[in-house]
Amino acid sequence: MRRSWGEFDHSVFARLELPFTGADFPEIRARSTNELHRALLKLEKYLWDHNFPMALSFIGGSCKLCKNGCGKERCNNPYLARMSMEAAGINVVKNVEKYGISVTFPPKNALMRIGMLLW
Repeated sequence: MRRSWGEFDHSVFARLELPFTGADFPEIRARSTNELHRALLKLEKYLWDHNFPMALSFIGGSCKLCKNGCGKERCNNPYLARMSMEAAGINVVKNVEKYGISVTFPPKNALMRIGMLLW
């Protein structure tokens, strides 16, 4: 794993925070994930188009691209789906705290999503 991470020269965390009330939490949960996911994909494509073909993004939280759930046999969006940092074994809370980002559980007034882009 260390060798794989060593292939990248740059990294950046992306943070999205959306306020919520108790009633709209499920909608905000899905919307925040997808907004961050799509933003990371755009950044990844920009880097690919500018001679960084190994650019790779990690989403915050589980993938929610499919409104009706994942495909039964295989992913419905294999070219858009990305792994979460947590699934890659990254301690997100510990790493972002190094850069002054405080994460609290459970969220009270705003839901924070954090993703990462490597290139």
